[in-house]
Amino acid sequence: MGSQSIANIIDKQNWIDATSDPVQKLVKQTLRQSRPAKDFLHGTWLGHPLHPVLTDIPIGAWTLAMLLDAFEAMSGRAELRAGTDFAIGA
Repeated sequence: MGSQSIANIIDKQNWIDATSDPVQKLVKQTLRQSRPAKDFLHGTWLGHPLHPVLTDIPIGAWTLAMLLDAFEAMSGRAELRAGTDFAIGA
């Protein structure tokens, strides 16, 4: 199954829009009305955009967990489970 097929399958999931549209409207309304919330989410208090922290760390941790699971399955080394659990917890 190619990446285009996966994108088509995801695109056909209408329940996602029914869930995400109200959440998106609420977030936009909150950010328009609350400068402190907008500044917090944009990372102005940190002096750096918050988006990379909120996206890159989870993606990296999940990738690490997947790799550790694969290495455990191939090698049979059960001690890799602790690393997988830590990565998922992060």
